[in-house]
This record gives sequence, structure tokens and C-alpha cells, in this order.
Amino acid sequence: MHGTVPPDSKVLVACSGGPDSMALLHWLMATKGEGTEAALAIGVACVDHSLRVESKAELAMVAHYAKAHDLPFYPLTIDAVAAAEQSGESVETTGRRLRYELFSEAFAKLKVTIILPRLIMKTTRRKLFWLISFAAAVRPGSPACK
Repeated sequence: MHGTVPPDSKVLVACSGGPDSMALLHWLMATKGEGTEAALAIGVACVDHSLRVESKAELAMVAHYAKAHDLPFYPLTIDAVAAAEQSGESVETTGRRLRYELFSEAFAKLKVTIILPRLIMKTTRRKLFWLISFAAAVRPGSPACK
């Protein structure tokens, strides 16, 4: 099927802990993860930008979910405001740059085939069928990640 992730692929889900990304993670794990026909090896990445008080709890919730489902977990905690002040970039640009550095490291180090950023889930909410067919799967450095 065109646009799908090949069986036995390693997939890293960028999960914020919000309802959209948790739903995507749970759906992937339950329907496409190891033990299913697709047999995807799913890992989870979560970034705490330290911009909201509840972000630490969200990171902890994602970590708990990953542990409960025996999924590899890759957390990153940054102080986006301090990093932005040091770099001279906006907080949003700095956060994005550091997030994509994590994704790139995971891509190379873990030999991940596909990374599903939370942004793709969020921006394609009305097109859920894209997620189901994995048409929203992107590789680091692709236009969708910029």
C-alpha cells in the first residue's frame, strides 16, 4: 500500500503528552506495534521546553505510559527561554531547533526509519485517514520538519 510504513520499521513518536499525541501513540502501539502484522518497533520522544508549569508532569505521564507498555523512551528537558536568550533566536525557533536535533540524533543513533512529529498529528487532525495510512510519516530534514 502506497504511503505506509514498511513492516518491522522502527518508528519514533514525538509525543507531547497532550490528547492528540497520546491518542496517536496509543493507536500506533495497539494496532501497529510489535505483536501485530505491521510489527513496528515504536519508541517515544518527549520534549519539556520548561515553558509551562504542567510540562514536567506531562513528560512524566509520557514516561509512565512508555514504561507501562515497554516502549523505549527518549526525554529531553530544555529551558527554551534561556536557550533562546543565549542563541538570540526566538523561543519558538530555539525550541524547534533543539527538538529536531533530538530527532536527528535518534534517527542516526537508533536507526529509526520514521519519525512522527506531534506537529504532523496536530496539523492533520481533520485528515485522520492520513495518519491511519501513515501518509503523515516524515523523515528528519524533510520540508514537513522545517
